[in-house]
Formats: sequence, structure tokens, C-alpha cells
Amino acid sequence: MHDGGIPDLLRAVGDEEAVAHQAEHFDEAVDPEFEIERPRGAGALYQALIESKFRRGIAALPFPLAGTTVLDVCCGSGMGAEAYAARGAVVTGVDVSLEALRRAHERARRRSFGFEAVLADAGNLPFLDRTFDVVVVHDGLHHLPCPALGIDEMARVARRAVVVIEPAASPITRWAVHHGLAAEVEECGNRIHRFGPGEVEGVLRRRGLDRVRTQRNLMWYAHHPPRWFRWFDHPAAMVVGGALIGALDACAGWAGNKLTVVGWRSRG
Repeated sequence: MHDGGIPDLLRAVGDEEAVAHQAEHFDEAVDPEFEIERPRGAGALYQALIESKFRRGIAALPFPLAGTTVLDVCCGSGMGAEAYAARGAVVTGVDVSLEALRRAHERARRRSFGFEAVLADAGNLPFLDRTFDVVVVHDGLHHLPCPALGIDEMARVARRAVVVIEPAASPITRWAVHHGLAAEVEECGNRIHRFGPGEVEGVLRRRGLDRVRTQRNLMWYAHHPPRWFRWFDHPAAMVVGGALIGALDACAGWAGNKLTVVGWRSRG
């Protein structure tokens, strides 16, 4: 499916083994019910943080999602797909884990939104060029052996825009990793790739997405939230906590650990 951009030579020798290991982890080593319902049931703060990431990416698009076709890359159990469908998009999800796609279908059934699933590697998407209006990824590319190839494939199959929401390379993250507050290697075995804004933008522009918006912000949560997150289930605590998070982000978000990059074509 590749027609230029990032060459196939960037594929590491062990890519197929790495992808298979990722699929095995997400097939077997997760709590299915938590994944289907996430972020529901995990507390007010956790849900607010997760939903804010999707809102940020969607808000950066120069057009509404209603009526568009969206490809959700590394879709997992459908958390992003639900957010995009709620805004009127027709969503297709891609993942290497068959069980994750089954969980996404169950989420769609419970929440009554349309969802089509495709079992595929994000580094080799089985679609023609410019098949979908918008192609999105949320915390998925950093699992890949070659994240740049994933970005390139997203841009290739996008007709109008690409949204990338991923961990950012930052001094804050380096400090957190050094002190054991953030992971360098995930439970599923991959080294966490943290992106610089130029790294994503360069690939998008080579694929003809000539308009790019980049935003960084501060955000932290564990995949399974710690108990103290429940302190914020009280409405007053959530108001105070939200204000503090907003103030910190306003002061230091420019060096934050989360990156949102949206690129689009000025001409279709």
C-alpha cells in the first residue's frame, strides 16, 4: 500500500514479532469490562482528563466531524470511536488485537453508535489513498516499532485531515522517568516513544497536509487510576482540582507531556 513518503526500509527486522506481541497482550492481558466501559466508572477526574484529550483534538480541526468518515487507528476498545461517533462521524476502527475490536463492538452495542472494525497493522493500512475524511490516533503510535511509518500511513489514507494525540518528548517526562514516576517500557513490552512536534509535522507535510496546528499540555493519569483519584468524585473537589490543573497547564503547558498535532489539506 505504500507509495512514497517513509520508505519500507524503515521497518525493523523484528516488526512482525513486535506487532504479534502487542496483539497478544491486548487480547489476553487486560480487564475486558474495564476496557469496554473506560473512562466510565473510573471516577470524575479520570473521565474528565480522558475526554479533554478528545475535545482538544476535535476542536483543532478546521471543520466539524458531523457527516465525515473517520478512521480510528489503534482504536483499542473503542473509547475514541465513541467520542467521534457522538459528534456525528461514521467511524471505522483499526487494531492489531482481535479481542480489542470485539470489545469495541460491545461498547458500540451498549452505547448505540455505529462502528466498523478492521484487523490490521497501523504501519500497513489496507486502504487506498485518501479513503477517509479524517484519520485519528489516540495513544497508539507510541506502541509501534516504527511510529513514523504509522503517521505516514495515516496521512496517506486521509482525504482531509489527520489528528495525532500522543505522548510528547519533554523535560518533565524525562524527569519523571528518571525518578520512577513515568514508565519507559510499557507492560505490553514496547519502549514508549515520545514525540516531538516537528517529528509529526514533517511527515504530515511530506504527505501534502500543508496546514498544521500543534498544541502541548500537561496531563497525568495511570491506565488504571489510583485510589486518590476518587477524592475528586466530590463535586467541590472536582471544581478545585480542575482549576488547579487549568492553572498549571496555562503556566507550563508549552512544555507539557502530551502532544496534539492536527494537519489538514488546504485543497482537497
